[in-house]
Amino acid sequence: MSMQMQVQVVRQDGSLVAQAFVGEGEHLMGQSPDCPVQLDSQFISPHHARLVVGPDGGIQIEDLNGDSASFVTYLDGQTVRGRAGMQMGQVLQVGDLTVYLQPMTATTAAAAQAAPAVEAEPIGGTMGGGRYELIKQLGRGGMGVVYLAKDTQLDEEVALKALPPEVAGDEQVLSDMKREVQKSRQVSHPNIIRIHGFENPKGESPFVTLEFVPGKELGDMRMEQPSQLFAWEEIKDYMLQLCDALEYAHKEKIVHRDLKPANIMINNEGRVKLADFGIAATIHDSLQRSSMKDVVSGTLLYMGPQQLDGQNPNAKDDIYALGSTLYELLTGRAPFYTGDIADQVKNKPPQPIPQRLAEFGLQNEVPQYVCDLVMACLAKNDEHRPENAAAIKDWILTEGGTAVSKFVRIPLWGGKALELDRRKVNIAAGVTALLATSLSAYAFLKPEPFYEKSEIQQEVSEGLVLHLNLDKTIGRSAGTINANGINIKPSEGAEYVAEARNSAIGASLSGTNHIIIERKPDAGRQTYGNYFAPLRDLQNKDYTLSIWYKPFSTPKDDKEKERQHGLIVKPGFHIGLTYSNQQKFAMSHQWKNEDGESILSAAISSGGYKPNKWYHVVGTVNREEGLIVLYINGKEVATEKFDANSPPNDKFGWNSWFVGAANPKGEYLWFADGAVDEVRIYNQALDAETVQKLHFYELPDPYGDGLKIFYPFDGDIKNSIANMDYHGFFKTMPDGRTPTNQPTITKDRLGKPNSAYRFDGAKTNYFNTRYNHGRRDAFMIPQQKTPRTLCAWFKPEKLGTNTQCIIGWGNYQSQGGFFGLQVATNRINGCLGNTENSNLWGDKLSEDEWYHVAMSYSDKDNITRLYLNGEEISTITNVLGTGGPNLEVGHVRLLHTHGAPSANPFTGVIDEVRVYDKALDGAVIKTIYEASKPPSSPWFLYSLGFLLVLFGAGFFLYRKGYRVPAKLLDPVLRILPRKLADPLMSLRAEATS
Repeated sequence: MSMQMQVQVVRQDGSLVAQAFVGEGEHLMGQSPDCPVQLDSQFISPHHARLVVGPDGGIQIEDLNGDSASFVTYLDGQTVRGRAGMQMGQVLQVGDLTVYLQPMTATTAAAAQAAPAVEAEPIGGTMGGGRYELIKQLGRGGMGVVYLAKDTQLDEEVALKALPPEVAGDEQVLSDMKREVQKSRQVSHPNIIRIHGFENPKGESPFVTLEFVPGKELGDMRMEQPSQLFAWEEIKDYMLQLCDALEYAHKEKIVHRDLKPANIMINNEGRVKLADFGIAATIHDSLQRSSMKDVVSGTLLYMGPQQLDGQNPNAKDDIYALGSTLYELLTGRAPFYTGDIADQVKNKPPQPIPQRLAEFGLQNEVPQYVCDLVMACLAKNDEHRPENAAAIKDWILTEGGTAVSKFVRIPLWGGKALELDRRKVNIAAGVTALLATSLSAYAFLKPEPFYEKSEIQQEVSEGLVLHLNLDKTIGRSAGTINANGINIKPSEGAEYVAEARNSAIGASLSGTNHIIIERKPDAGRQTYGNYFAPLRDLQNKDYTLSIWYKPFSTPKDDKEKERQHGLIVKPGFHIGLTYSNQQKFAMSHQWKNEDGESILSAAISSGGYKPNKWYHVVGTVNREEGLIVLYINGKEVATEKFDANSPPNDKFGWNSWFVGAANPKGEYLWFADGAVDEVRIYNQALDAETVQKLHFYELPDPYGDGLKIFYPFDGDIKNSIANMDYHGFFKTMPDGRTPTNQPTITKDRLGKPNSAYRFDGAKTNYFNTRYNHGRRDAFMIPQQKTPRTLCAWFKPEKLGTNTQCIIGWGNYQSQGGFFGLQVATNRINGCLGNTENSNLWGDKLSEDEWYHVAMSYSDKDNITRLYLNGEEISTITNVLGTGGPNLEVGHVRLLHTHGAPSANPFTGVIDEVRVYDKALDGAVIKTIYEASKPPSSPWFLYSLGFLLVLFGAGFFLYRKGYRVPAKLLDPVLRILPRKLADPLMSLRAEATS
């Protein structure tokens, strides 16, 4: 027999939309009448999805909406595109409806066969052994069917709630239901539907008898509104009555657990009647058990995080559900209504009501105090919700004003709590929020510390006994490589592979090519014991280890020898930097206590340092303070104490240090699967500020990809990046004489002295490049269509009658043409990009203002682009042939048609010249501009702080009874509009004679 299953589709409020029994084959779901599972919702397409049941019982769901953003299918909160496999118990969501799949057990099949006789809307018929005469069906939902009936014994109309067939034969359900009904029968309140009893007649489906309330569900009433929204004034009285009902039930130690619009009835007199106290939740638990899902009572759209986690029910669960209900009535949607709702309930803050209304283009004037109330009810932490329903009622009655807030508590001694006036709390909270916002904004806007590398080079070198930059070791095979008088010794036959760190270069390690640090070996001596003297007794002093590390994988946890990556390790005992199988970094130090016992202490970071990212890891040991500190990317992340001035474990002090592995007692382990760069060891413990400077110093140029030369003009006329081949010099006179008027070192755009060069317009007053190897034909950029980019900061000081060159190379009539950036004449007054004989005109410029200019050429589309202050301002299509001679800054030679040479010297300041052998895209150029532009002044933050302090002082004086003298305040009040002047009258001190 092929597999049979039951399909139930329910709305957000838990009411049943459709039910079907399906077997092997394909079954369409959608609005179209030809769908076996027909669904009525504006969020469902005609043929929305296809449910596929295989002969082996396998289930698949196929979304039929393509890339439509309007009609979506979710499986466990994940968007389904095409076909996906699914299992019983997974949450399937089509549009705004939820689909539950359950296997057809013997009990379910029997109940399904009997269901039509009970569930079909009857004309006549009885239940309960003939006591209840059925009149009509009132409603059908996922929690059962409700009928109107006449109790022939009491001669009154009652409601009968028949249990769903899926649970009608479940003895556990019947026992739970009987217990819940007995408890709920004790509830007697005018706003709660009375439960009479639970009956399970022989040969019939079990049912609950309840008070019959003629009226409508609040959820249905909302759907009847013109915009399917309630105005606050329309439901304000309902909410007050609902608070009364909940306050009463909670005092009786009864929690509803399934509060939602569908369970709030409004009778014909306008009275609230709260339905299903405990009943729906009990049935829901049973349905969940039968479908083998986690047992969580309630309706997902309205339950809070604690209820979702299955914690013991309490009144705060109903407070959250009340907030969800009110949110839906005012906005048309529950706080979270699509996608992975459970995850959102736990982790995502609800959207404020005004934003939700704006998102859907809806108009509803919801008072601010109501918005605040709803958000308070929806707090993730139940301690932050209103204390009880009475507190919510007070909030509504006083419009969030003078009522004493029972849930805003400041703990005092003796276990007491201070009750605060909500208006005062709001004022204090507002001031606190403004201060916090100001400080947060300042912390966010405050730029990271910036240092001139030339200035901190000496500081980060003090105490340095070993530095391996690894740049020159790439590609070398086994053997010894000199560095700082020591050897970097890989295993025999191993090679280093380059691993880029932005524009820097590191070495890739994978076990066999770990690094052994030793001194130059004497003749005939073996590797073991060839110690590097400055490192021999390092652990007897304060010391610092620093390395850049990029893990390629997380260490394995099933083998002791593979649970860590050794970064810098002293073999024989665990001192040094490591990376663990929990994605944590650690700095370890081994020391001896008074009894001579060896003890290992380690500062360990939190987890989350994932593979394939570069991390700067620094560990320091301060023996005098007895402190180990671990830093990641320049920031302190962990500390650990040990006995101050305790002796180290120096048993293996003569052993070599290892990078990328460990070697205790000759046994290799902890091979690093990753890349390393910039290994440093110090004989002192660097402080936090120096570590931060070291991190900055070793940061590679983030825009170094393709960078050919970089002239920061920071006082050193040469290229500051030592491994680049082009260095600069001042151009000599045509007859070979040294120029007499060199550029002046001056302030840069940041106001930093001696950090830019000023050119005075003299023909000899410019800067030129020179290739290190001195070959005249070694052009910086090859001839023909080589891509390139020029960047520079400049400040024009005099816009004359001639075009002035900022930076460029080549001549108009030789060496393939000219490529460069210029300042146009004062007649045009703009930035000019010149390529071959074509110009790119930019915006007008002003004298004595700083600008960032860039020009790129792409050989793919033959387009040259001109940028000013990070924005593209002009383009031109032109095939380049410019390779040309040396780059010239502040000057360029031009050959006119008659052959007479001339020059276009620049008058102004130039800084940060960059040349790339690739065409940078606009996003990179904008990033370079944003990263190097002068920071915005935080004056507004200082002003805001001053105003807040002034306001706080004024409020304090006002509370103390001080007022502004009338003779000072009256002139101000006279010139202010009436609406502003009237509130300020309370600050006025009456004049005295």
